[in-house]
This record gives sequence, C-alpha cells and structure tokens, in this order.
Amino acid sequence: MTQPSTRSATLSATLSTTDSAASTDGAVVETQDVILELKDVSYRYKPGLPLVLDHMSHAFASGRMHAVIGPSGTGKTTLLSLLSGLAVPTGGQVLYEGRNLASQDRYAYRASKIGVIFQSFNLMPGMTVSENIIMSMKLAGTYHGKQQAKETVLHVLEQVDLPDEYADRRIGHLSGGEQQRVAIARVLSYRPTVVIADEPTGNLDPESTQIIIDIFRGIVDDGRTVIIVTHSRQVASACDDVFDLSTIKQRTRPRKAVRRSSI
Repeated sequence: MTQPSTRSATLSATLSTTDSAASTDGAVVETQDVILELKDVSYRYKPGLPLVLDHMSHAFASGRMHAVIGPSGTGKTTLLSLLSGLAVPTGGQVLYEGRNLASQDRYAYRASKIGVIFQSFNLMPGMTVSENIIMSMKLAGTYHGKQQAKETVLHVLEQVDLPDEYADRRIGHLSGGEQQRVAIARVLSYRPTVVIADEPTGNLDPESTQIIIDIFRGIVDDGRTVIIVTHSRQVASACDDVFDLSTIKQRTRPRKAVRRSSI
C-alpha cells in the first residue's frame, strides 16, 4: 500500500505566488492542483450571530488525503456543509475546480461531483446493501440497468473489502464497521471526484479504524481526493495534509478591547 508522502499542515513545494493559492494557515498549493478552495470565507447561521468561520482561506489539493481537525466549536461541521454545497458562505467563495459553487447547480454537484459520508451513515436500515447502493446510483444518474448495477455493487463491495454475499444483507443486520464500509461503497458507486467524510471512525475500534483508513488511501491511489473531518489522531496521522481549525480560530478571533485607566 502506498504510504503518505507528507504528514503536515502544508504541502511541501516551493511555488511562485502567481501560480499558487495561499491559505489562512500558511499552506501554499499550486493552482492547477487545487480541487476545492475556500477563498476568504466567512459564515454565520443567522444575522446578528457571531461568525462561525471568519475570513478563512484554504486550498485542498487534488489526489491527496486531507484531515480537518480541531476541537468542538471550531467550525468543522460548518466547513463540511460548505464544501459539500449544503450551505453557502455569508462572505467569500467556495470554489470547485476554480468555479464559485454559489453560482453552480449545487444539487448536481452533490449528486455527482462530491460524495459525502455522514457520521450517522444515513443508510436505509430496512433495505439491503445492494438496494442502498443502487438508490444512490439512481439519484446520481449513473444507473444504467440491472446488470450494470449488479456489477457496480459487487465492484464497490470489493473496494471496501466486503464479500459478495453482503449485497443481499439488510443494513440493520450489519455491525457499525460494516455499515461504515457500505456507506463508503454507496459513495464510490457513482465515482465522485471528491469524497468528504464526517467523523467516519468516531465509533470504531482501532482495528476497524485502520480498515477505513486503508479504504480511503485506496480511493486516493485511484486518483481521487478525500477530505476527512476527524478527532482521531490515528486518522490524521495517516493523511497527507492536516488542516487544523483551532489555529485558524485563534488567529481570527477578535481581540478584546483593552481598557486604559485614566491617570
């Protein structure tokens, strides 16, 4: 298995400023390699509420495995919503392949360009593994008949290291680790360019966590990009790049006014 070449918050390259994208955390990525980019992004849930993200910039290089880390309250879930097109920033832009997501068909983007693996899996427990996967294929417009669908189901199950007989098992009869692998297989069935996972190993033991890491590494080796929101040191250390939101939060948090006593 290919080992990660870099485990740091920056991409190791000496680049000219005319051909690169700078990030709030100091990371610099060649523009031609950027798949997703936050460009001076701010976000608040309602007018008058504090900013959850404050003028954040960061570039995600294609063909790499990225970890987004930080304690609760630093905006990890908000960031995931913005990258996946579920929300639009209050200020700034989220760019996919250089184009502003706010001006694109975000439904089409979510259906085919990006695959989101939710922490709660979002599988249909009363349906079989095969039915869950095929349902996603139909939503993404990649379903082209029963035979093609069957071949795709077996192929993605192989990618997540589940035997063929799992295709006919109901989701409710699977373990947490198995359900997580089915959630990944469901996303792989329509071959998105970017896979985003929200705490994919949060409820798994170290052995199951390593299996999930290996699956994500295989996705990257296949030429795609993986972005993982995680609290797990095991996951973060396996990624090529680590984006720590806690350091950004510290930099962007407004300073308190200093009272000066009169003399």
